[in-house]
Amino acid sequence: MEKYQNFNLAGYVYAYYLDGITEEKLRRDIAFYEYYLPLTKVYLESHRALVDIPEETLRMAKRVFLEKGIEVSGGITTTAKVGEKKPSIFDCYCFSDEAHRENLLSIVRKTASLFDEFILDDYFFTPCRCEKCIKAKGSRSWERFRLDTMADFSRELVTEAKKANPKCSCIIKYPNWYESYAETGYNPEAQKDIFDRIYTGTESRLSNYNAQHLQRYLSYSLMRLMENSAPGRNGGGWIDLGGSSGNVSVFLQQAELTLFSKARELMLFNFGSMIDEPAAAALGIALQKADVLLGKLGNPLGVSVYEPYASGGEDQLINYIGMLGIPLEPKPYFDEEAKEVFLTENSAKDPDVVKKLEKYVREGGIAVITSGFLKAAEGMGIRQLTSARVTGRKLSGTRFALTNLNVSSGNTVMTDEKVSFTELAHKNNATWEDVLLFSNDTSMG
Repeated sequence: MEKYQNFNLAGYVYAYYLDGITEEKLRRDIAFYEYYLPLTKVYLESHRALVDIPEETLRMAKRVFLEKGIEVSGGITTTAKVGEKKPSIFDCYCFSDEAHRENLLSIVRKTASLFDEFILDDYFFTPCRCEKCIKAKGSRSWERFRLDTMADFSRELVTEAKKANPKCSCIIKYPNWYESYAETGYNPEAQKDIFDRIYTGTESRLSNYNAQHLQRYLSYSLMRLMENSAPGRNGGGWIDLGGSSGNVSVFLQQAELTLFSKARELMLFNFGSMIDEPAAAALGIALQKADVLLGKLGNPLGVSVYEPYASGGEDQLINYIGMLGIPLEPKPYFDEEAKEVFLTENSAKDPDVVKKLEKYVREGGIAVITSGFLKAAEGMGIRQLTSARVTGRKLSGTRFALTNLNVSSGNTVMTDEKVSFTELAHKNNATWEDVLLFSNDTSMG
């Protein structure tokens, strides 16, 4: 098959596949891809957990892919067991432990010596709470300690990689669970300027059967957020068949939404799991159609959403709204040039957000805020902008009306199920509702 015109297709060849691989099998599996999914590039993983791939195997695989006209980079998953088990999860490294740090740096040096580029899979974080971490943390919060620790080690990692190979480009992949970055040490605010490039996890999977509760719009919105964080240096989006294999349409939507975000590259995790997988044929057809459409599209547009770094509060809210068909453009900064902005509780992470909001609306901007933002901004001067306040009560109902109509029982709209809302109190005629919810004898704007 011909390669795609508007994006690159890559495969992540993880260590469990490469462990003991023969050249014969590798060539046979590449032929499968040549038929269904023409690869531009692969990332050969040198280390994952307890598996370290011998140098001769990596060199053989590199040679075979290059012979097929496929670019080759390296990959590392930063999980391992070093010494005694730590109070952590996923066997992530402890960056307060010198033995752990040196173990990972040795893997980085080896990988950098073999490849002019490598990517870190999304385990480059730390949930560790061992005694060494507790001592190193001191009086800082766990969030602040981990953000500082991972930024510092990132600098050391990139420095060591470039010592081993001055031409080596280092890429950090950010996971799909962006609302938890800060708590685990993922620090795109600092790391985007430490690493040569970033990469984005867009695995949205089946939201109703997934513990992460990821809405499929995330495959689009997170790519846009990270592109706005590091313009021109967001390498691509990474999708995963796992968790969506029961519904191939969900898997295909991951790919399509990632590409519609204008991803430069689509990464398939992982190379081995796609071999003889029926979804591969379906994906091949979907990518051909998407490639044609992408050639006719401009740049993504949407309502500007202010998502400051290390923020949280109304997790995944923008992705639920995206699933309603409302296009959003999340950014880590308050876009004063946008025609309209959407502010959530996350936006209130910025202590100056109300000042920015006041300036914006006084200059004619249109702002939409959530009840979460209103509550979080209560002590920031938001009362200068609106009389509305959060009461803490909840209301639910099935009847709605637009208030620019003559409200009566004849022009209300009914929903099939009750919809619940946080009640906002406001002063009539100083503030007015656009939509009314009727709940028994009460109406709420």
